[in-house]
Amino acid sequence: MSDESERCAGCGAVGCRAVLRDLCAHAAPDQQLLIDAYAAQHPGDASRRAIESLAVHLISLCLQLERGATPARAREAIIAALAIAYRFVRLDPPAWIGALTVADVAAGADVRAWATLVWRAWAPHHATVREWINASS
Repeated sequence: MSDESERCAGCGAVGCRAVLRDLCAHAAPDQQLLIDAYAAQHPGDASRRAIESLAVHLISLCLQLERGATPARAREAIIAALAIAYRFVRLDPPAWIGALTVADVAAGADVRAWATLVWRAWAPHHATVREWINASS
């Protein structure tokens, strides 16, 4: 998005990238969840890089939200998962209309609640993400 006052085509928030930068600059609590939820809500195109990015952020969300992994453990899992990046496939993204966004977090919404909603939106692909985790463990 070139203009930070434009509405994001992905999540619908105004200036979402700038909002994310501001939150990260202030060392937000739950920063790993913040980054993972943002990336999962903005899955990008069908390029190999976008597919890999989405996959590792979904892996991180799964580990933190379902398995209680620490942010450090989630980052380790991201690194390990890159060894099997050739297995990652494009996942059809959910619709985000009416969902919480990074702008809501900046306005006071709980990061973990937002991350949980984002993870739940990807429910049709949870089994695939869990398979990736098992393959990279």
